[in-house]
Amino acid sequence: MAALDVLWAALKSPGGKRVLVQVAQQVIAGREKHEDLHWGREGQGATIIDVPDGDPIVALGALASVSYITQKGAGDRSPTEYVHTFHTPLPWLYVNGDGELLIVRGRSRYRVNTHGIIG
Repeated sequence: MAALDVLWAALKSPGGKRVLVQVAQQVIAGREKHEDLHWGREGQGATIIDVPDGDPIVALGALASVSYITQKGAGDRSPTEYVHTFHTPLPWLYVNGDGELLIVRGRSRYRVNTHGIIG
């Protein structure tokens, strides 16, 4: 089914318009958060992960470090690798029922803001 057909069907269903507005607001908020965390670089989109209530997640273990590649602001002329080594208490790496990886802060002090991963 084409995307426009899906949108049209959602609009015609009871409560569909409300749900579409909520999803659109989440996508916009995700793009704005991406720009904030990437020092003004425009976001390409947002991924919304819906974890149903009661969906089990399984701990894989404590997360000692993370490495990712991205471009942030005008300072990065090309994709740059960012590496963060964590200290105790460590955040945890989990997997949900669909096999998607999730990072959970738990009791660790780590947060993400415009300065990067801090803690």
